[in-house]
Amino acid sequence: TISMLTGMQSPTAGSATVRGLSITRDQLRIRRTMGVCPQHDILWDDLTVEAHLKLFATLKGVPAAELDGVCHAAAEEVALAGRGWVTQAKALSG
Repeated sequence: TISMLTGMQSPTAGSATVRGLSITRDQLRIRRTMGVCPQHDILWDDLTVEAHLKLFATLKGVPAAELDGVCHAAAEEVALAGRGWVTQAKALSG
């Protein structure tokens, strides 16, 4: 399933590859180029915009030295830089 290909679930048997990479051995490399957007809300109410962006950027393999710049740019793209940066998810609309 898509969940197995993106690493959200581990396969119980068998194997699969994405762009020639093993889903069991190369998941970090796969996550740099592929992801999935679940149909349910994956935000945690008490985490801030900053915390969410840094968490997901780290999961996607963004190097620590680039984390702040990448996350600030993403926040600016959706008008959540500045005061929105420290807003908890439960206080966001939409």
